[in-house]
Amino acid sequence: MKRAVIILVLLASLLFIAGNLSGKNVLLSQIISDIIPPFVTVLGASEPWQNNATASVFCLDPGIITDCDNSTFMLKINANNSSCSTNFSDYSLASPKEISDHVWVCGAAKDKAENTGFSPAPIEFKVDKQSPELSNLVVFPESPVNFSENQTYQFNVTVTDNVQVENVILEFDNANYTDLIEENGIYSKIFENLAAKNYTFRWLASDLVNNWAQTDPQTYSVLAAINETNQTNETENNTQPTPQQPPSSGGGGSGGAAIGFTQSFSIVAPNSVSIEQGKFGVITIIIRNNGPSFSNISLKVENLPESWVRITPSSQIIDATSFKEFAINITIPQNEAFGNRTFQLRAKDSLEILKSIDLVITRPVESPSATQSTSSQAVTNVSTTANATETNANTTSPVGAFILTNPTFIGGMIALIFISVLLYLYQYRREEFMQLKEFFKMPAKAKFKKAEIEVESPESGESVKYTVSYEE
Repeated sequence: MKRAVIILVLLASLLFIAGNLSGKNVLLSQIISDIIPPFVTVLGASEPWQNNATASVFCLDPGIITDCDNSTFMLKINANNSSCSTNFSDYSLASPKEISDHVWVCGAAKDKAENTGFSPAPIEFKVDKQSPELSNLVVFPESPVNFSENQTYQFNVTVTDNVQVENVILEFDNANYTDLIEENGIYSKIFENLAAKNYTFRWLASDLVNNWAQTDPQTYSVLAAINETNQTNETENNTQPTPQQPPSSGGGGSGGAAIGFTQSFSIVAPNSVSIEQGKFGVITIIIRNNGPSFSNISLKVENLPESWVRITPSSQIIDATSFKEFAINITIPQNEAFGNRTFQLRAKDSLEILKSIDLVITRPVESPSATQSTSSQAVTNVSTTANATETNANTTSPVGAFILTNPTFIGGMIALIFISVLLYLYQYRREEFMQLKEFFKMPAKAKFKKAEIEVESPESGESVKYTVSYEE
């Protein structure tokens, strides 16, 4: 009994002391909780990969007197899944913190009683901000290539990513292709029988979180076949081989003779181009260096206003037995008269070559009016009907087709036959006609009985039997 009284006195003393310390009535459990650290973890991560995330400390203090101190929320980033440090000084990053990589994050926080809590385990953030890498663009055969029937063309690219490649697309001639062949990160697309023209293409790729990468636009040229008779829309003009003269052996010379060599180049361009008024066109030409050494070749357009023409580039160094492309952009003013005119391409280094091209300036194509559309449709319908008539003429005559397809004509013929029968009866079978006449005068709702009537013909004397109905 005495022991129980002592315990009650001690509990009352603790409650009294706690009440004085806090200035209010509190429970013993509240005082004890001040020595328990807060619960801490890190929020902001998701299980799948993401391209952005923010890590923040979450703190929950079991105490009622105290609470978490927001100013002490700190983070620590680890490159691997190592355990979280229990040393508060290791946490140097303020919360919240943007995460930009694949890392593990720990958190720490204090309550207002200076108790420190730490994350029980690191939280994994799967963040990927890196786009795929595209490299090793390969095209076979190399551009430019002369047109050839049954030729195949293979376009390759190597795609890598720090996590995983999701999509690879070849954008070729304004169309997207995803039916690619993949082997060890090399993606391929094969075309067949490409027409002779310039093609623009580029590669695009994305990863799991939609980070995209793309190559710069590339040009692939399939040239019209050039044969000896020049039966194509392009010709190749060649400079005449010009031997290089050896240096003169003047009085101060060494007396030795330099070995001469032949230098020449050629130009491949269309014979004619057509551009609408107010529009522009781009002509791509090829200049080949057929000689044994490099040439610095410049290109000019003559007999066209300078404001119409832009050449990219205006000059290029072309290695021996190699070639380069030049793009000529020609813009036709809106008010320029339509018709034909001729301009020249002049390619020059130490030699010079001139190529003439016919320029056809056409009127803008206007959309047809409603009247024109109706007329055109009428012509089409007439043509279609004529064809149908010609086709059917082999099986059904025009008269037969008219009879079979005209209900008014059929109805008229039935009425004519009926009237003819009535006239015959009136003329030659007067008694039968009068009986029929009386029959049609009967009320519609009358009750009728059937009876047989035998009539003798006044002409032949033969008896004719008729079945008639009469009112009851």
